[in-house]
Amino acid sequence: MGLKFRRQFPIGIYITDFYCPGKNLIIEIDGKIHDSKEQKTWDYDRELNLKSEEFNIIRFKAKDIINDIESVLLKLVMYINKIHV
Repeated sequence: MGLKFRRQFPIGIYITDFYCPGKNLIIEIDGKIHDSKEQKTWDYDRELNLKSEEFNIIRFKAKDIINDIESVLLKLVMYINKIHV
């Protein structure tokens, strides 16, 4: 799609897994640690803060990337196509 991504990119007090400046898109990859109640609360607050600053955010589970990368990529392409910047 001709987009460029930055890995482990800082935005304010947060470090994003991947950031695409062309679409103002943050991609988060969630491992098992993200299943805990405390981490879910942190992730929710973080996402609200970033969305309030006009960032687009999509999350994927690490296990889905490992087990079904084709579906993850399809979802990512569909999400990117919906973004209007």
